[in-house]
Amino acid sequence: MRLFPSAKDGFRVYFYSAIAVILAIICFLSLSYLNFFVHELGHANSAVLYTFLEKNQNVSMNFTYIDFMNKDYLKVPQQTITQIPYIMLSYGVLFSIVFYSFIFILLARIKKVRGNKLLEYPLAISFLILILQDIVLNLFCGTDGLRLSCGHYTIMFASYLFSGALILSLGFFFVVLFFGKKIALKENKK
Repeated sequence: MRLFPSAKDGFRVYFYSAIAVILAIICFLSLSYLNFFVHELGHANSAVLYTFLEKNQNVSMNFTYIDFMNKDYLKVPQQTITQIPYIMLSYGVLFSIVFYSFIFILLARIKKVRGNKLLEYPLAISFLILILQDIVLNLFCGTDGLRLSCGHYTIMFASYLFSGALILSLGFFFVVLFFGKKIALKENKK
């Protein structure tokens, strides 16, 4: 057994890792973009439900569109809802959790993933990171719940921390999913 891999083996590992990180970033950006729509749909549903409960025929929902990740060509909805109880604002987070659960249940049903702990653990960790990110950035530091006074740097730090952890766990998932067998076969030949 060699202590250091050969240059060819090292290049292969770095190449597989780079592809996995690129796939993880694409997956992260796609989930984040779609989550805005799902989250705001939860707010809209809570406003409609509240008007039904109050037997009020008037509901005021204002959708504005903001730039996604400071790109003016990618717009995501941001909703302003008039007077509804704070508990109903958490419906956006609830809809996000259901959305993430649906995505990860579908991924867990893939035959290659089912029963493989090296694939199930990073998938579960990614799921938990996404849920914690939504709870912290919307309920604790956002306008959807407790409305704690989180500073700009606190929100940025939490956002970068969750994003980095998610990209690492998804990157590991993609390395094992797509290239784990090739790497294992290469090791067994030696």
